[in-house]
Amino acid sequence: MKITKKETVFEGEHLRFVRKHFKTGKGEEGIWETIERKNIYNKGAVVIVALTKERELILEKNWRVPLESFVIQFPAGLSDKEGETEGEVARRELLEETGYKAGKLIPIISTPLCPALTPTRATHFFAPEV
Repeated sequence: MKITKKETVFEGEHLRFVRKHFKTGKGEEGIWETIERKNIYNKGAVVIVALTKERELILEKNWRVPLESFVIQFPAGLSDKEGETEGEVARRELLEETGYKAGKLIPIISTPLCPALTPTRATHFFAPEV
């Protein structure tokens, strides 16, 4: 698989819509439409799996406009400040969103958030005692 051409279809304040032309190993050609974030650094995002000293898992309820509903999710956020490490982003987001302060942060895995749509990846951290 090889990308042969990229064209920006639309560019907003935070997102860029890109049409990627590609050729498969068998020589077949195709086009894939993707979305790129313009306001991120590092891999793009962090997710924090945090446990309190009482061994309670911290989750949060957030309204998400694209879904037009609330979701229950782990604390998370974008790496949107230049120069900030992913660990610093994780600590900041956990404190901002929940009021909990992370002591030890253990990186678990970095995975694509929605690989069919965007290249943005999330680094997941485990915070064993907040």
